[in-house]
Amino acid sequence: MSAAYHMPPLERRHRTVFFYLLLFIFLCVMPLLILYANGYRFQLFSEEPVLVLTGALYIATQVDDSQIFVDDKPVQNTRFFRRATYVQGLLPGIHQVHVQGEGLQTWVKNLPVYEQMVTEVAAFTIPEIPQVRPITSYRSLDGQPVFLGYESVVELPFAFASSTVSVTYSPQIATSSWEKNPEFTFLTERFTELDRPAWPVEELPRFRFATTSPQLGIATTATSTVLQNNIALLRRGDEVVAEYRGTLRSIPYYFCVPSAPLAQIASHYGQHVADALGVDPAAATTTLFERGSWFGQTCRSEIRLDRKGQTVHWFDFVPGSRDLVLLQLDTGLYVTEIDDRSWQNHQLLYPNPDITVIVEGGQVIVQDGDYFAELSLELGS
Repeated sequence: MSAAYHMPPLERRHRTVFFYLLLFIFLCVMPLLILYANGYRFQLFSEEPVLVLTGALYIATQVDDSQIFVDDKPVQNTRFFRRATYVQGLLPGIHQVHVQGEGLQTWVKNLPVYEQMVTEVAAFTIPEIPQVRPITSYRSLDGQPVFLGYESVVELPFAFASSTVSVTYSPQIATSSWEKNPEFTFLTERFTELDRPAWPVEELPRFRFATTSPQLGIATTATSTVLQNNIALLRRGDEVVAEYRGTLRSIPYYFCVPSAPLAQIASHYGQHVADALGVDPAAATTTLFERGSWFGQTCRSEIRLDRKGQTVHWFDFVPGSRDLVLLQLDTGLYVTEIDDRSWQNHQLLYPNPDITVIVEGGQVIVQDGDYFAELSLELGS
């Protein structure tokens, strides 16, 4: 039996050489890694190569295969997670971010990037063609909604939309071949129970917490208020505002901006943001709070939703979100973001304004004429 092979250790002299060689490499590379981690980048191809400080963008999206562009350049292979992208090495200044996808509406926002800071944003994209699940009074034995008294598909209600399920239509109005739809019966009763106040709604007097309090928020007694995850949607005259009622530690990022002169805030985020932060605290209807030197931010507790110069007939949160709001305006039902930095993106969810809307069991349901439909914010299969 042959003896096992044994590799002798390196000589002491060789080990010493390797140790100091690796130590030298470590000492040379570590400062570069520290500079890189702190946002420094070397502009090798500029007219005068120089070391500059950069910032980053963290972009969250709702659709896995959506395309993200920064300054009209596609962002590739930088996703940490399926729906989040980290873009680093951006020079300080205003950068345009837009997110698009096949069959989706485009989301666009201009955002400032600061040295050694990450600017966070969440994009949303909903289908260009409304996605609906019709709910009819009768259905087939396999559960398909049945439209009675229609000669062709083009005559059907919701013809402007794409159905997420197969539908059946019949020129006959006889119901003997179909079964009653209990969901339609339930929704008929549910919509009959609705008792919405006429707008505008009058508010009782408001009071404001001291600006030094760590608890952001304003106590209100508005007649119509929707609360979700410490954010309340409430009506003030003709306007709808989103009000944060939680602690400062958990405030959403879009309520805060880096502390800076108002002129700079107006240039970077819009005059409406500067106006909200520049009012006299004693006369303000919203709480202002300085997060301190560690964060270097000033926060608002309230953001007004852009109603596009139209009347808001109804509002609620998008199911499962505290950042997106459903607004029923004169021209239809829209999804809008609370984040008002630069502007608020609006995307049309349902084009018919003559509808009644409810959020029921995590679903957005509309009554359009004699029919109901569940609206989907994702592309149908």
